Amino acid sequence: MRVRPATRQDSLTLADFRGAMFAELGESPAAGFERHAAAAFVAGFEPKGYLLNVYTVPRCRGHGVAGALMAAAVARGRELGMARLRLHTTVQGRPVHAPAGFTPRQDEMELVLTDRSGASDPGRVHPG
Repeated sequence: MRVRPATRQDSLTLADFRGAMFAELGESPAAGFERHAAAAFVAGFEPKGYLLNVYTVPRCRGHGVAGALMAAAVARGRELGMARLRLHTTVQGRPVHAPAGFTPRQDEMELVLTDRSGASDPGRVHPG
């Protein structure tokens, strides 16, 4: 499976996926975006990344797509020098994110990419 960065040509498909994700959650995309996006812009001194609107269409679930996407996102976060990545998740999403090393917080999950000394942690990311 090949994971590639999204391009402008993907925007309509990504918008459709985002709408489908919020429909499954029983929310309107606009209301959901504003609520979830606010958490993505938390100020801090440590470089952080936020994975927003992670979604796999139902017909692709159970085939390693989500694992491959998470591995690619974590690799990109490391490449950009992020110290940690965060995301909000559903109960159904936790088993997808936990094997990648994300741990639960109050209402989100987090993956620490570096320890306090700044050393990189190779993590436990395994697509699949």
